[in-house]
Amino acid sequence: MGAVKTGARIRLSVASLLVAVLVVMLVARALQWSGDGLGPARLAHQTIANQTESMALSAELLDLKLRWRGAPVVWQPPPIDDTEFIFYEVTGQTQSELSSSLKASKVCERFGPCLPDPASAGGTTLGLEGQTASSWPDICYSPQTWTPNFTYHIVLPRWVPPSDGTVKIHVVEVWNSLLQAIFAHESGHVAIAKSDIGDLIAQSHGLATCGQLDALWGPGVWDKLEADQNAYHARLRANCQPAMGCVYAGWNGWYI
Repeated sequence: MGAVKTGARIRLSVASLLVAVLVVMLVARALQWSGDGLGPARLAHQTIANQTESMALSAELLDLKLRWRGAPVVWQPPPIDDTEFIFYEVTGQTQSELSSSLKASKVCERFGPCLPDPASAGGTTLGLEGQTASSWPDICYSPQTWTPNFTYHIVLPRWVPPSDGTVKIHVVEVWNSLLQAIFAHESGHVAIAKSDIGDLIAQSHGLATCGQLDALWGPGVWDKLEADQNAYHARLRANCQPAMGCVYAGWNGWYI
């Protein structure tokens, strides 16, 4: 009986030793996983880190893609017969900076005076239209042959963005849309001025005497033109559309 008991104790000791060895091996493997990054927790952490790095890289690539390096081109106004363009410079790299530059341009003070619009006092003048007599006959021999010539002027903002990637494409796009709206507005004024002045010249040619001609072109000669220009503003306000030359607060992110 004693020998049997001794053998059982030996088998028990061997089994205990095997269990202990297995536990040590499992602990060692767990430590190895933790140390070399193959453990479940470490692996999950590494996966998240890789995803974060990938997202950051994608965001950086997207930002580079959105940077302006010459395309699309900055819009330029098309020519208009008997009309010259005068530009004032604006600066900035963001839409907010461009807005501030436009507000500080003082167009009416530099290129005006501006025609007062009783229905729309205040605000920022972004463009301007006017006309000057390019030729004016000093002597009237006959109203039928007396013909002045006029040159029309449009004042517009000009922005030259740097093409080094510091400006985003979106800023150039909204600038182009704003400039097109300003051009549409001022070219509408030019069309009205050409029509009214053309009517004055036609009326002049129908007069009988040079005295009547002097009276026609005397004080008040521009009253109808000024009234027509303000009526044009009223029509735009009644149906404000940027394509027609009316810009409202918040359109394309502009608050000017």
